[in-house]
Amino acid sequence: MPRDYKNSRSNAQRKSGSRSQVRVFLTGFVAGIALTAAVFAAERFNLIAFGSQDSGRPTPRVVFDQGSTQETEKPHFEFYTMLPEMEVAVKEEEFQLPAVAVQTTSEPAVEPLKGVYLLQVGSFRRHEDADALKASLALLGLEAAIQTVSINGKETWHRVRLGPFTERDALNNARDRLAEHDLEAMVLKKRP
Repeated sequence: MPRDYKNSRSNAQRKSGSRSQVRVFLTGFVAGIALTAAVFAAERFNLIAFGSQDSGRPTPRVVFDQGSTQETEKPHFEFYTMLPEMEVAVKEEEFQLPAVAVQTTSEPAVEPLKGVYLLQVGSFRRHEDADALKASLALLGLEAAIQTVSINGKETWHRVRLGPFTERDALNNARDRLAEHDLEAMVLKKRP
């Protein structure tokens, strides 16, 4: 049977076409690397300066005073020490209601606390753990907040807190609800 050789390419022609594409790619790749290396070396050794426009003015020089040997210190921020010092752990007796024998008024007495109090339910290194406790407290009907604190600039802790409380009843109700679910809380008083 006769074959049509007009449109068929030989194997040699097919291979040479793919070889030329690879050759062009490699040539461009090597040229790009060489050009990048040349620009890097020229910029590194100050042979050319990119982005600088010579305005005709002399370049200002920095003169250091040899007499003063003050080292540049890192800025010292006081809030790292002030914020943790604004809270104080409170003794149990300080926020418990005294026992009242008979209540004479029909309205329950709301006794305000002397200051603002917080309940710290937990402190975690991982934010995910703190967020999980916050979610479980939300299921109990308690609105918690996560405070992220860096201690000595090294360790990061995530504190789960309830509050602020200004009324004794609200504080004790939150503590009772936590105790029902076997959760302990530390009472903290915010300093004014």
